[in-house]
Amino acid sequence: WTGSAQGTYNGDRVAASLGVRKLEDDGFRTNNEQDTTVYTGFVEFAPTERDTVQLNAIFADRETGDLPLHQIPIFAYPGTISTDEWNVGLGWHRRQSAAIDFAASAIWNDTQQQAIVSGAVVGEARLKGPQVEGQVVYRQRRLTWVGGGGFFDGTLDRETVGAAAEKFGNLYG
Repeated sequence: WTGSAQGTYNGDRVAASLGVRKLEDDGFRTNNEQDTTVYTGFVEFAPTERDTVQLNAIFADRETGDLPLHQIPIFAYPGTISTDEWNVGLGWHRRQSAAIDFAASAIWNDTQQQAIVSGAVVGEARLKGPQVEGQVVYRQRRLTWVGGGGFFDGTLDRETVGAAAEKFGNLYG
């Protein structure tokens, strides 16, 4: 079964949303099930006509059997994977002119996964840390330029190996 509920509010300078989604599916073969629950929250405030500030939060948990489906479906993995995630972000958007927008955001993410076979945890990993991003949009008559970049500075903790720094960045345009 699946179900969702979403509530929203829209005003002149404030918009908000709260939601929950639930999915349970027993799959089409042994150990092919999934059970997912996602809670979301969002609020945006416009302190000026050119600026908006946003706060976004996602809390989710998911348990899946042997997904995604392997190349040879008759060889099913006997375990399940359990994932817990929380993600909170704060963003700012500025419309500098009719042609130029700026955006910046800071996000905290914490994702933990466990592999479970016959009720016992056989593997565990956790990725957590902050992420920052920036973007510029420049609109011309027949062309729009988009450029930006971001950086993640976190920790990857694998129970069997230990914790290590996990850093990556990107630039695009």
